[in-house]
Amino acid sequence: MSKFNKLSLADVEEEGFKPLRKTYSEGGNKTQYSSTKPGSFKFKDPFADFFKYIDYREEIYVQRLREAVAIKSVSAWPDHRPEIMKMMSWCQGWIDKLGGESELYANPLKEQKLDDGTTIPLPPILLGQFGNDPKKKMIYEGMEEYGSEGMFEAVNDLAKPGKFLDDVDFFCISDNYWLGKNKPCLTYGLRGMAYFEVGVECGSQDLHSGVYGGTVHEAMIDLVRLMGSLVDPDGKILVDGVMKDVAEVTEEEEKMYETIDFDPEEYKKECGVATIGKGELLHKTKKDLLMARWRFPTLSLHGIEGAFSDPGAKTVIPRKVMGKFSLRLVPDQNPKQIAEVVTKHLEEEFSKINSPNKMWVKAHHGAKAWLSSTDHPNYEAAKSAVKTVFGQTPDMTREGGSIPIATWLEDATQMNVLLLPVGACDDMAHSQNEKFNKANMMNAIKVLGVYLHEVAKIKGPKPSDCKCEPLSMEEMMIPGAFARGFRCKCEI
Repeated sequence: MSKFNKLSLADVEEEGFKPLRKTYSEGGNKTQYSSTKPGSFKFKDPFADFFKYIDYREEIYVQRLREAVAIKSVSAWPDHRPEIMKMMSWCQGWIDKLGGESELYANPLKEQKLDDGTTIPLPPILLGQFGNDPKKKMIYEGMEEYGSEGMFEAVNDLAKPGKFLDDVDFFCISDNYWLGKNKPCLTYGLRGMAYFEVGVECGSQDLHSGVYGGTVHEAMIDLVRLMGSLVDPDGKILVDGVMKDVAEVTEEEEKMYETIDFDPEEYKKECGVATIGKGELLHKTKKDLLMARWRFPTLSLHGIEGAFSDPGAKTVIPRKVMGKFSLRLVPDQNPKQIAEVVTKHLEEEFSKINSPNKMWVKAHHGAKAWLSSTDHPNYEAAKSAVKTVFGQTPDMTREGGSIPIATWLEDATQMNVLLLPVGACDDMAHSQNEKFNKANMMNAIKVLGVYLHEVAKIKGPKPSDCKCEPLSMEEMMIPGAFARGFRCKCEI
């Protein structure tokens, strides 16, 4: 890793930063901030002064965010791959300039193969460290919107003895959102993903419907019938075998939904349903809506590639069309098994329509669901941090989306992974005009800072010092067995 000296106060001023020399007046009492030596500050109350320090630098953080979002680093757009490289360099530059250590780790897969058969380089993975504690580490990837290609292989390599992740005790990921706009939460569960493409080809070229319509077996007609066979208008998945491994809902689980802060009417407004048609959702109650989002699998249709979609009234019969759809999976469901039953279903449905056309099913990326324990010391540290910043205990929530790296990190290292969301529910991820509230950004900086403070206070043996298999329920009853996070046969 390259190592740089920390910024001095003079360097900071040159960058537009202002050291804490300003005097604040609060009710007649003055609070003076002064530096004792370059790069360090003397604080009175650790939290109060830390929060003031963050607030004082608000415009600096806004400017940094402005610089970052100006870089169009969206991995779903192959033609923007240079922008991802640019974003990696931008992040590395700031890690180094702020006194950290950084390394660009080559993506193990090296190249990404596109649908047309061409290949483009995969971006490197950025590794970073801050402060005197060598375990305070960061990982930045650039392919999250395209299945995180290469990250699975990278994480498994970096978790090997003596490598970057081997001595890490706790993980924290901030890549999801609050359930509402006002109350913070911690996320302990994510659904998995199985993404598919079903294609139908009817000829070697597109045709004019006025000349050839009614004489050929049209690919679009076959495809629409196939996609319509996957899910009904009420959201029920029609593929046999998908629900086979879904666990039954327990009474204890149902009670958890009663105290969660969630308003179905606000949710209608958030997703834009309230003013369209009858303004109805698939479910009426808070519990049913949350369970549909979090703990049951769903199937969504995303689009059709190859079909005419431009403005106007072109009367074309497309020669080849590909329908894109995905399933969100829950614990105990396996993406490989889901791929098998989905493929079987589509092949059977295609045989029913007796079409002479060519049909195929392609399973793209998949990931298992992830579920953690809210009693883990890592979560307790986060709860304390949220309460310090927001003055309220966070809701414990699950998430309908998928973040494959959460499972990969936990599987590879056997350490706990925490999801600490900092964005509001209406940030509209992946949508037009995605936003990030300034208040959320500022409080996110505070929460993450306090979280590191709370994690440092955790007592007991370090989880990464021993990676025994977790204890069974019987073994956990043996005197000396530790709570989850320190569960270890050698400690009994």
